[in-house]
Amino acid sequence: MPISKPPLSKVYKKGLVLVVKDFKFSNGAKSKAKYFVLLNATAFSEPIMYMLPTTQLQHYTSRRSNHLYFELKHKESKCFTKTNVFDFDQIAPMEYEDFELIYNCNDTLYKGCLESNIVEKINQFVRKSGLSDEYKKIILGSAP
Repeated sequence: MPISKPPLSKVYKKGLVLVVKDFKFSNGAKSKAKYFVLLNATAFSEPIMYMLPTTQLQHYTSRRSNHLYFELKHKESKCFTKTNVFDFDQIAPMEYEDFELIYNCNDTLYKGCLESNIVEKINQFVRKSGLSDEYKKIILGSAP
């Protein structure tokens, strides 16, 4: 029996963390379980902006060392059990309907929301990122 999760309308907010057991990458990469972090400042902005933190820290000491990122240590947030990299060169858009389908899937787990200090750190990195002004506005809730 699947674990129930709260309705999306009750938990939709910046910093929402999910574990998507069978995330399908838009670039055709093999589907796998991924953490998913919602970045939109409000529920009414589209597209949905998100990132997929990774535990593959070794990539950031070599081939991705030029990316804008930070490491979230495993005890810094109740939502993560391991250290994860938040890569601001890997933020992506998605249609709301696709996000809703992912959320409502029985294989998607609700992990909670990031703590306010981590959300503020995300905002600081978004301001420094190479994202378009349109995407920054969706994430920050105002002009960058």
